[in-house]
Amino acid sequence: MAIETEEKVNDFAHRTSHRNRIFKHLERVERSWERTEVSSSFPVSLEIQPTDRCNLSCRFCAYRDLRLNGGLPVQVFSGLVQELVTEQKTRSVVFSGGGEPSCHPYLPEAILKLNAGGIETGILTNGVALNTRLEEAYQKCRWIRFSLNAADETSYRRLNLSPMGTYDRVCRNIKKIADQRIDGAPTLGISMIVQDGYDQLTYLKNFIGVAHNLGVDYVMFRPLVKTDNFQTATAQETFDNWTEEIEGTARENGIAVNYKTFLRERHETTWQARDYQRCPVVYDGLIGLVTAGGDVFPCVALYLTGDRKYALGNLNGSSLKEVWTGEKRADAVKNINAVACPYCRHDHMNEELLKYQAGGTEKQICSDPHWKFL
Repeated sequence: MAIETEEKVNDFAHRTSHRNRIFKHLERVERSWERTEVSSSFPVSLEIQPTDRCNLSCRFCAYRDLRLNGGLPVQVFSGLVQELVTEQKTRSVVFSGGGEPSCHPYLPEAILKLNAGGIETGILTNGVALNTRLEEAYQKCRWIRFSLNAADETSYRRLNLSPMGTYDRVCRNIKKIADQRIDGAPTLGISMIVQDGYDQLTYLKNFIGVAHNLGVDYVMFRPLVKTDNFQTATAQETFDNWTEEIEGTARENGIAVNYKTFLRERHETTWQARDYQRCPVVYDGLIGLVTAGGDVFPCVALYLTGDRKYALGNLNGSSLKEVWTGEKRADAVKNINAVACPYCRHDHMNEELLKYQAGGTEKQICSDPHWKFL
């Protein structure tokens, strides 16, 4: 492996984890949870699901039963983007699904306008669609993660019933974006949901090889959540024993890998204890979610419960500011019991913040270039 490639991998491997990004935003921490108040400040990081439509039909999709809307009307979507740029309080926007973000016709313009307004963007996409306008927009993203999920055409089609040739087209699209990058930006990764039939050491190593061939920076392995179907039967101990070989393969291929984080998350999706009832990042309004139907939720985890009591308001008829400062949001947030919440990717961030605020730890250094994304 070339020296510059090894340095790149080491850089990814030694960055502080997602949990320490909160220390870059202490000026926005109002400690409103201690006063049983709800901050009305705009979210630091907002997740937007532009559409429920998707050009694939993945058998493990956690959103399958939640797809009730076509997508945000262009007028609503563009109005939200303009509001974020005007307010100048939000530092990052993540486009996700729901459905496939690139199925929304306004997505390229949204990315370009947010970027021009000083707001960083990231996107989770399956990479099936790519045109000139999307290429232009993708080059302005801070990061892109492609949900590839398979190491070969046969496996890919088994996962999503796609037409023959779709996998090759996606790989070509990813490679094209990788080849067009300037100074390594945007950061690119491919992800894989580890499930039955895709839970063998050889298969995981092959996926790392695919990442190398495509020219991306990292591989993200993710556990299957929200469904009992397609769960892997491989024991945690077996996954643990594969760590050295998985990480060795990643180093040999010049690819960063999140395997140890995957091991932890796989355990936490079935068990996650908390000793705090009020969620700091939600009380302080640091994060938020806008769905394809225009609903605003405190976070994606509560949206995935399917419980409408967590809906804070709707952008079809209201601005984000009206929803975010409204009584309905304040009441909904106060009624959230974090102890009973489902698996939450912000839990470790909350833990770090609470320990710091209680004087139990020093301010942590965060060297992650994606620190604006909570």
